[in-house]
Amino acid sequence: MTVNASISDGSAVIYDNAITNIGITYDTTSGTFTAPLEGTYVFHFHALSHADEEAWLELFHNDQYVVATYGYTSGSYADSGNSVVLHLKKGDTIKVKARPGTDVKLYGDSDEYYTTFCGALLSPTVHGSGSGHNTHQEIAFSVGLTHNEASTNGPKVVFDRVYVNLGQDFNVNTGVFTASVGGIYAFHYHALAQQGQEAWVELYHNYIYVNSLYGHTSGSYGPGSNSAVLELVAGDTVYLDIKHHDSFLYGGGDEVYSTFSGYLLSPIDSHHPVVG
Repeated sequence: MTVNASISDGSAVIYDNAITNIGITYDTTSGTFTAPLEGTYVFHFHALSHADEEAWLELFHNDQYVVATYGYTSGSYADSGNSVVLHLKKGDTIKVKARPGTDVKLYGDSDEYYTTFCGALLSPTVHGSGSGHNTHQEIAFSVGLTHNEASTNGPKVVFDRVYVNLGQDFNVNTGVFTASVGGIYAFHYHALAQQGQEAWVELYHNYIYVNSLYGHTSGSYGPGSNSAVLELVAGDTVYLDIKHHDSFLYGGGDEVYSTFSGYLLSPIDSHHPVVG
């Protein structure tokens, strides 16, 4: 977004500068992405509020609420973001809207892009005889938190809303992803701290620490995000841990800010023939 925007009616955010728009699937006049074919897609959206204002945005699949992002800092600018992986049918739409009943004020300028929206097709769905879907090497998960969660409840974050779980490699009961196929994977995770509290979440590969997110805003809700690209072998695990810090994550049925997503970028064959 290259201009400031003030939205108080819950309408769509209009991103006026299309940096990449292959296939012209994003409409810069309506703010709508339309899926050109059925498949698995990943979406990211970020926002920066004006000083002492709110950036409260929600992503919709057709007319259904999916996830949100929130940022507010007293006396300063607030930045926030979120990600999700979704299965779309041809013609399905995705758009980002301002939270209804909230005066959302987004910051933008011709050489300062903070408020962004992007999406990419991870894998198309192929229909064929004898098989409803071609799921070869199609591994992806995306989950969200619809309730408050704290480190006192357990070491791992267990998410209760599942958007996709292709390959069933993500265990919704334990919050652990176990790779069934070796390869290069991308992971994205986001959180929103409860009011006046901290969100301190760590990403682990097996039992090895990878990176962290941290969110805290005095007197308000603090967002945090991070990502990683990892090389996994079959059987490796990836999960989010909150046991080492006092962490209080915020969530609700229509307020999903804390999410965890991952997907296979490229498989790696671990059995290379020896040629001499």
